[in-house]
Parts: sequence; C-alpha cells; structure tokens
Amino acid sequence: MQPNKKQKTHHDTIVEFKRSIKPKSRLLLTPDVPLIFGSYVKVILHTTCLLALLTLFFGIYMAVSKEINERFDQDVKFLENVISVCRQKYTGNHCSHPDLAPFLKPYCNEWKQCAERDPAMIGRAKIATRIFGELVNGLVESLTLKSMIGICLLAFGSFMLSSLAF
Repeated sequence: MQPNKKQKTHHDTIVEFKRSIKPKSRLLLTPDVPLIFGSYVKVILHTTCLLALLTLFFGIYMAVSKEINERFDQDVKFLENVISVCRQKYTGNHCSHPDLAPFLKPYCNEWKQCAERDPAMIGRAKIATRIFGELVNGLVESLTLKSMIGICLLAFGSFMLSSLAF
C-alpha cells in the first residue's frame, strides 16, 4: 500500500512562493503597499502645505516688521524736526529773557514744552498697533465678500480635499 500522499493545494503553492521570495521583495507584494504609499504621500503633501503656510506667515511677519521700523524712523525724524522748529521759535522770540512780553508767555511755554520732548520716547507698540490696524483695514477694504469666501474655501478646502483623497 502506498503511503497517503498529500495533494498540493493552492495555499501550499502560495506558501512555497512566499518562502522563495527574498525579504526585500516580499514587502512589495503585500496588499498593504497602496495604503503605506498613500500614507507617505499624505504626509509629504501636508508637510509641503505646512511649509508653504509657514513661509507665507514668515514673509508677512517680515514685511510688517519692516513697515513698523520704517514708520518708527519716520515718526522719530518728524518729531526731531518739530522739536528743532520749537527750539528755533523759542530762541528766535527771546523767550528766555526775563522781560518777556505778556502776550508771548503762552507761546513760549508751549515752545519750551515742545523743545523738551524726547524723540526716543515714542511708543513702538503704539506705532505697531496703528500700522497693523492700517494693514488689516487696507486688506479688508479692498476685498469683497465674494473674494473672502473664495480665499477661505481655497485654504480650508485644500486641506479637506487632501485628507479625504487618502
């Protein structure tokens, strides 16, 4: 009598095939390859979008910072000019003499207070908030409701679409 010989099944041939495959190529034949590849593509896409947004925010920050510094310098120069004009008027009208005409006293006091100002005391935060407000107002005034909705849909839609695609 012949020993009971086992018939080869489909499962046995697959097992033998998997044993014959090298470990590196076995990874490419798994059914999870599209999911793994899709996950990597999703990470790369989100990282690229995040880097683009960070670059945009950094550019906006640098532009606003430059604008604040320029306005601050302009305000300091303007105040220095005003102070020099006040000093010239104070000295030109001889306000330091004891026998000053009574009608010049209020003007002389005003010129003296103006001349004693310190240009370094300009508030940088006050200028920054004023400039930021001007920039926001300028942006909002030039945009219509339709374009604001379009920008919001584009921004949020790109992330939603990329998340739903994978």
